[in-house]
Amino acid sequence: MRSRRTSALFGVAVVAVLFAGSALVAVPAFRSISQDRAWEGRAGARKRIAKAMHEAFPCSRFFVDLNGGACRAVGRRLCNKRIMCRNGVLCESRSAVPVGSTADGCRHVRWLSRVCKERGIPFVVVVAPAKIDAGREMFPEGWDNGGDLNAWAHACCEDFKAEGIEVVDLTSRYTATPEDVRRHFFRTDHHWKISCAFDAAHVAANELSRILGEPLLMDHPYTDPANWEWRTLKDSFLGSHGRRTGKWFSGLDDIEYAVPLFRTHMARTLLGTGAVWEGTFEDAAITKSRMGEDDIETKYGVVGGEDALQTKTKDKRMRYLNFQAPCAKRVLISHDSYGTPFAAYLSPLFREMLLNDPRNMPRGLNEEKIISEYRPDVVVRIVYAMTLKGKRVEGRARKTKDE
Repeated sequence: MRSRRTSALFGVAVVAVLFAGSALVAVPAFRSISQDRAWEGRAGARKRIAKAMHEAFPCSRFFVDLNGGACRAVGRRLCNKRIMCRNGVLCESRSAVPVGSTADGCRHVRWLSRVCKERGIPFVVVVAPAKIDAGREMFPEGWDNGGDLNAWAHACCEDFKAEGIEVVDLTSRYTATPEDVRRHFFRTDHHWKISCAFDAAHVAANELSRILGEPLLMDHPYTDPANWEWRTLKDSFLGSHGRRTGKWFSGLDDIEYAVPLFRTHMARTLLGTGAVWEGTFEDAAITKSRMGEDDIETKYGVVGGEDALQTKTKDKRMRYLNFQAPCAKRVLISHDSYGTPFAAYLSPLFREMLLNDPRNMPRGLNEEKIISEYRPDVVVRIVYAMTLKGKRVEGRARKTKDE
């Protein structure tokens, strides 16, 4: 009798939670639909509805953690389409690799190159590697995710070079071995670590030195790791893969970021709101408010100001001003999420930088218009291998599935 009563009470509790969850989900879901805009399309509306439902439903993160913990306890390597590799990092279970260099993302690079060439502006594309299929030996025996995206991206880089486009090809620099992948990428996320973006920015600085005829940038003291101090936020980040498997499946990542030991005076402005962060590099480029947040899913934005993506403003461009820069050139950086920390560590070298994410531009504004109005000394397109597959319509890039 007592067991029946306990079961009944448990059943009532479950129904109550589900009912309350449905009520809480309905409001943000309806709000997401009502806030939809025609130009964003159905995909954007579906994504916002799903996000609203996930955030509103009681204990949703707990259930994800519980599922991941159960998978880990029984020794499963696959959880919600994410593979736990031999070196402890998470990767997607499948990788669709396009054929040839005619993907939309590649056409976007060629289009930007033509726009710059018509205006006599140097153009550089920086291609970062994908973690998704780096090193087949990472996968457990009998597992494969179906492709080699980095080899394809490298072939695209070779095509770009043959067409006269300046390329910084990083597709193999950080993924030669499974240990390299673990060292340079977050275990629970598809992004490279801040330390990897730091190195990539200084590799690109050497190439920009040659292209711009600025020998001062070549091996500048600002790019010497000895002139920077590294700090660590322990167990503070659950990335794009970890959100799907839960923290009990793979644990949490540390966030490591560098601040200069040399004197700096900089300012970063979010153009859409006019908000300004000014002072040292740490004041301008490090989002200090993000450090103390309990939300472990936002910590990638500690460096480089992902503030733009968190605001409701339509214009999410950011501008760096550096009052003590060794180079007076103006740089326009067209970037995806890989480019945010990358640009932050380029900022000590240049007097002015404008950052534009073509996935998040307001209507009526495209990259051609931005280039014409800003008149930069050089345009840098930083893109990672997955985004290189992305789509572009009328000079405006669409957000790819994995971004």
